[in-house]
Formats: sequence, C-alpha cells, structure tokens
Amino acid sequence: MPAWEIVQYPESIKKHLGIPKDKILAMGIGLGYRDPNTKINKFYTDRANLDTFVTIKK
Repeated sequence: MPAWEIVQYPESIKKHLGIPKDKILAMGIGLGYRDPNTKINKFYTDRANLDTFVTIKK
C-alpha cells in the first residue's frame, strides 16, 4: 500500500534506514497484516500483473 505517512517525515526515515541526505524519499510502501474488521479492508479492486509496472534491474 503506498503510504504518505511513511514519507511525511523523511529525515527520520532516512536516518533510521541509512539513506543519504542527498537522496529524495518520494514514496513508501506499507506492509503488514490487514484488520478484517475495518470497513476499508472489505474493499477490493482488480490487480495488475507485477511485470506491467515494475522493472527490477540487477
């Protein structure tokens, strides 16, 4: 889940993750477990295949 809260305080996140100050933190991804009792977690959308929007370079 893209999460604004993760990048709202970029200096704290950079310090915690060891990201250099000259880099920009543009987006964060929230991972974890959903709460099945909350209303938002009953909403589902179609999912695109990962290879249609992600490129991994080694």
